[in-house]
Amino acid sequence: MRGLFHPSMLIFEMGAMPIVFSLGLIVASSLWYFFYARRYVARTGAIYHVFERLGRQRHHDLDTELRGILREKGLRNEDPFNEIVTRSLVFDLDGEASFEGVIKVVADKLKSRVHMSADEIMLQIMEGTMLGATPVTHGVALPHFRTARIDQTEMVIVRARQGVCMQTYNQLTHKEEAEVCVQAIFFLVSPDNNPTQHLRLLARIAERIDEDSFVFEWDKAQNEQGLRECLLHDDHFISLFLHACSSSGVMINKPLRAVGIPKGCLVAMLSRKGRSFVPNGDTVLEEGDQLTISEEERGLAELKMIYLESE
Repeated sequence: MRGLFHPSMLIFEMGAMPIVFSLGLIVASSLWYFFYARRYVARTGAIYHVFERLGRQRHHDLDTELRGILREKGLRNEDPFNEIVTRSLVFDLDGEASFEGVIKVVADKLKSRVHMSADEIMLQIMEGTMLGATPVTHGVALPHFRTARIDQTEMVIVRARQGVCMQTYNQLTHKEEAEVCVQAIFFLVSPDNNPTQHLRLLARIAERIDEDSFVFEWDKAQNEQGLRECLLHDDHFISLFLHACSSSGVMINKPLRAVGIPKGCLVAMLSRKGRSFVPNGDTVLEEGDQLTISEEERGLAELKMIYLESE
């Protein structure tokens, strides 16, 4: 009979009081977790930590494998990547600059959007870099952090024509490991309450950097809007320049709502005299304006046929 005795029978041998007390502890602990502790548990997913570690290890095989996984996940419909890029701050540096110097300029401009002091922003970026959490690949660095002080993600794009030298650090000792030179830096700051979206946005930037056309378009970009469009490069985006001597001249001096943009297309950005903004239907178009148009592929095909292919 001993062979048939199961350890669970010991529970019933304990008596009623210990059983009731144990069940009471289980119920109380469950209630404490669901109504209090759960809100403080950050579940970012293993892939987030792998991506963070990528910046520390910079291992080629891991880089390739991870990017394949991230491509499969991709952006979600609710991820405002295009909106983030179109309203991003852009710096085009012609002269030499240090990484710390670039961070100082970026932090000074970003502080009004992030609601942090310039020193706090610099500290966040530098700490992340010294911990090895800044991915560096193909001459591009992606400094990033999350904070509870913002409600929407902000980005700063920096092109350094002569390169910016930055130090990488050992993931274990946090000591200087190697010096690398980058020509592009994308600073990304996201709300603290959506870490997985933060990861997907970083992944989309990394995916674009991997594309063969990126370096060519990045080098050839003529202005701030051109640099933004390097990141937005997609069959679902076109740039349209308004010139009186071209087919697009018919749009000049008309409000946007009256120019006949095909259904399914969206004018995501208008660049005018070095300033970029999101237009509305009452915005009157002027000579020299540059429109960044996105959305349905069918609608873009119609635009291309009317305004681009005819030229």
